[in-house]
Amino acid sequence: MSNLEQPTRTAPRTSSSFVLVVALIPFLPALFVFWFLFLRCGPTYYAPGFSEAKFASLREGMSADEVEAILGRPLQKVPQADGGMLWTYSDRDDDTCDFEMRWVYFKSGEIRRVVKMYWDD
Repeated sequence: MSNLEQPTRTAPRTSSSFVLVVALIPFLPALFVFWFLFLRCGPTYYAPGFSEAKFASLREGMSADEVEAILGRPLQKVPQADGGMLWTYSDRDDDTCDFEMRWVYFKSGEIRRVVKMYWDD
């Protein structure tokens, strides 16, 4: 008998990341739905200086200067087809995301409508 050690055989090494990916394949449709419904969209974001209390103080008839003094600059000022102006104080990650809508509609330089609602898309 020889005093030489017998070589040991080891199983081929499999990457744990590969095993994880293969194990998740049957769950991909459910994971996609979960991502689409719950993780895809970030939270509503607001203009700097925005607060719900300040927004609640707005009233129809206030001027654009008064609104800007209370809330600061909006995220966007969007001209409307009827000659009015829409100021947006909140927005979302993309057009298919739900969000807290905080908008002010002006006509002839004064507030005609304050929009405070949850947009469920």
